[in-house]
Amino acid sequence: MRDRLNELVFIGQDMDKQGIIMGLEQCLLQDNEQDLFNKQIRLNDPFPKDI
Repeated sequence: MRDRLNELVFIGQDMDKQGIIMGLEQCLLQDNEQDLFNKQIRLNDPFPKDI
């Protein structure tokens, strides 16, 4: 069995590396959100219901 790998590649000039990193880090699950998930408490869904 092989290890799996996911990569994101950003190609461009004069990109804001720190801004990209900060934006991606904001997408990560926070510790308090993980605790709620483990306790099976529903999180707010930010996406519209009509898609």
